[in-house]
Amino acid sequence: MPPLIQPGMLITDQTTMKDLPIIEQQSQKPKAAILSHTSLLVGELTNALQTQQIETQLIFLPSALGDLSRSSLTHQHAKVSSITQVKTQGIDYLFYLYPSLGAISPHEYERFFYNTPPQSKIIIIDNFRNQAKTDQLITYLRNHNFRVALLTDIFGPLTTPQYTNPALSHISQALNNQALELMDTGQTPLYPTYSQDVVKGIIKAIFSGNTQSQSYLLSTLEPISELSFSQHLKTHSAEILDHTPPIEYISPAPNPPVLPDPDQIIATQAQLNWSPDTDLDIAISQTLAISHEVYSPPINESLTQETRPPLSSTPNQSVQSDQVNDIPPKPSLTKPPNYFDLAKKPKTKKRKKALLLFLSVVLIVFLLPLISLYITITQGISQFSQSYAYLEQGRYQQSQTAAQKSKSSFIRARVTLGITKKLIPLFPKTKYDKYDQQLDIAVRLSDILSLTSTTLVKADQLYSIITNTNTGNFHSANSDLKVSLDSLYQHLSLVQASVDQVDFNSNLFAYDKLKTAKDNLPEMRKTTEQALKLVSILPDLIAQEQPQTHLLLLQNNLELRPAGGLVAVAGLLTFTNGRLTNFQTYNVPTLDSQFDGIVTPPPDIATYLGEDRWFLRDSNWSAHFPSSALQAQWFIDKMLNRPINGVVAVDLYALQELIKATGPVLIPEQTNPITSDNLLENIQFGNQDNESDSQQTQLLLSLANSIISKLQEKQIHLITLSTVLTKSLSENHLLIYSDQPSIQSMLSTYNWDGSINNPSCPSRFNQQNCTTQTFSLIEANVGINQSNYYLDRRFNHQVNIGQQGQIDHTITIDYTNNSPNNSWPGGKYKTFTRIYTPLHSQLISTNFAGQEIQPVRITPNLELGLQEIAYIYEISPQTESSLIISLRSSQIFNLTQLPGTLAVNWEKQPGTNKDPVSVTFNYPQNLTPRQISQPATTQNQQTIFHNQLLQDTIFAIQF
Repeated sequence: MPPLIQPGMLITDQTTMKDLPIIEQQSQKPKAAILSHTSLLVGELTNALQTQQIETQLIFLPSALGDLSRSSLTHQHAKVSSITQVKTQGIDYLFYLYPSLGAISPHEYERFFYNTPPQSKIIIIDNFRNQAKTDQLITYLRNHNFRVALLTDIFGPLTTPQYTNPALSHISQALNNQALELMDTGQTPLYPTYSQDVVKGIIKAIFSGNTQSQSYLLSTLEPISELSFSQHLKTHSAEILDHTPPIEYISPAPNPPVLPDPDQIIATQAQLNWSPDTDLDIAISQTLAISHEVYSPPINESLTQETRPPLSSTPNQSVQSDQVNDIPPKPSLTKPPNYFDLAKKPKTKKRKKALLLFLSVVLIVFLLPLISLYITITQGISQFSQSYAYLEQGRYQQSQTAAQKSKSSFIRARVTLGITKKLIPLFPKTKYDKYDQQLDIAVRLSDILSLTSTTLVKADQLYSIITNTNTGNFHSANSDLKVSLDSLYQHLSLVQASVDQVDFNSNLFAYDKLKTAKDNLPEMRKTTEQALKLVSILPDLIAQEQPQTHLLLLQNNLELRPAGGLVAVAGLLTFTNGRLTNFQTYNVPTLDSQFDGIVTPPPDIATYLGEDRWFLRDSNWSAHFPSSALQAQWFIDKMLNRPINGVVAVDLYALQELIKATGPVLIPEQTNPITSDNLLENIQFGNQDNESDSQQTQLLLSLANSIISKLQEKQIHLITLSTVLTKSLSENHLLIYSDQPSIQSMLSTYNWDGSINNPSCPSRFNQQNCTTQTFSLIEANVGINQSNYYLDRRFNHQVNIGQQGQIDHTITIDYTNNSPNNSWPGGKYKTFTRIYTPLHSQLISTNFAGQEIQPVRITPNLELGLQEIAYIYEISPQTESSLIISLRSSQIFNLTQLPGTLAVNWEKQPGTNKDPVSVTFNYPQNLTPRQISQPATTQNQQTIFHNQLLQDTIFAIQF
């Protein structure tokens, strides 16, 4: 009989493979073999398999890193000198860990897998950076049931030094009390994933259905910088190892780091319904605590090699043997039962008590899962609501902790639901599945809440650096925030895709905060995307070594101008290395009055405003903000002799939103605080007795200074500030121009520069036969009043496709002037209006207030690729008037090449606010809508879109 293999016994090369328990045939349990060139993951994987009642054998193969197999593992294991010595007959599951660490020839691989039964399920596990090695292995597995699990920077308890990725390398350094060696500046992204979480993913990859021939990337979606990981490690080393390893920076690697594909990570998590759920700090803490007990440096094995003792030739020498020498005692005789006693009747009361006790136990066992399920869900909802409340209060660390607890509660609830489903089949399977899906979404929403808190902590750090209220490195903080935002965006995208497939008709998502979080996913995703874009361009805007000065323009859009409003306040913000080092504000009317230069105004300003000079206050006369920004930049350079690197313009709507973030603002000119609700009223009526704008401008100047002070003192709510910035950028209330062409190009791509764009066909529509036509209404209030405060505007656009494909447009703008009388600041609304239409459009007619009128001019604007039609008209107080323009496009819609798309793009004027718009497409009988850009009503060869012109909007139909 072959010798029994005891836990921890070393199998030497002299031990024949028939002695290994992996070929033992007596057990009926499934069998698994773990082949590894390293002890990494082996312990966790073995425990997971044995929990599944799978008989497991460990076999350590030669490693290119030396012997890493010596560990405190108590599982049966073997060590062989060649992979071809491993016998795989009878093996159901084969786990091959880190083949890239072994020096194995193609011939050996070919022979090994040739002898492996085709029905065995095989999984190859290695670092994603070694994918070339795994791809080579796959060539020998074409006829096998295999799958591949690629890993990123996994880490976990160590028994010997490990250097297979930076995370493990730093943990080994910490355990050895060595310096943590970081590449370059420590900004290399890491994807630290806890080994216990990875093993769960591996188990799912091999035991789930439909995984054959698949490749998975098991990793966290949330990368952090190498420096940030080391800081976490330092903190926990001080607590657990009683020493704090220093950080040293070494020269950068010759090649840039290879990073995992986030899309593959997302796909893996979706396919396996798996994601890492161990908090990073908890994972590092457990890693150090366990490793501290069992870790030791490598030992020279030649000094500790076990050898078989020689057989003794002395007959009298005692030899240990497994033979049993003790004789068991005879069993004692017991008194036979009295069979006559069995006939006695038990007492009725005892029977009833026993029956009641039995029924009570059964009832408790029956109800226990339901009670547990109710308790865990209630806990999860309570913790989620608490986390949400902390988030709204700006207590981000507490919010993160509560969110993690909420996630744990919902995970326990899912487990309990699974038990309930098996033990208490009260409901159909579909109902259980529905609740399970909802709990899964609750888990993910808790994850998002936690990640949002983490992101806001990093945003707060960056904000403190920018406002110069805290020390720190801008580039490091900005990089960390960017990584966190990117991870948050990926999570939001993944959850949004899952939410769309789940039925939420239940009590679980009737709870306030869970429902709010679910309903806010699209808006939160959009805000995160915008914030990510903003963080991406910040370094180039404000983090140069040379001081960068940006011109801030506060525009009073109660007196509308083409690029926003009358310029009332100018500010100069100077940044050096990402920090605000200087801020000055100026009263624009004062600057204009002190300017000695004489600048000839554009003809329209001279004609309709009666000005013989051009001033800074009207510098934004171009509807194309980059052109207006350059003009304002020129004025400031001449007035103050200050070179400008960029221009930022905000209107009163942006200011209104900003006050929501800062809270009420006190200024010397007002006894009551300025709020977002009373801002426009204070601007409009604060100077009612004086038709000059001096008092009003001084009010705006004081307001700007107070808000900047509050922002510098961090008297803000970061979530609201983030929403304000991204909302104002997307709605053209906040405009940015940069003198750096690369940054300006990005701003234009993001649609943040206030330019009039003439976009191509929307990406999700058919591109081959697509016609896009752009329109924009640009007004300038030339009535020298603030009647825009009282003005309502409504758009109605009829698009008619003729039988031959001709495209006719009828555009109606309905105005209502609610000004009570002709007194300032109200009065008649006199506007110089420019309508931009497709190039070479043919104007058929124009009607205003029931009478036909002629345009001031019709000119092509080749820079914008559009045609400009200009009008001058006015709307009296307490009246309604309509401007109706009919024109025919020079383009023809091809009716014979279908599918085909017709898109109408409306560009929003800066300084205007959510004007209602309806766009109606009328088309012949041979056209049927197949796809539309947004919700609409369709009937009788007509499709109608109703919306608000909050931002540039495309209305498109694919036929």
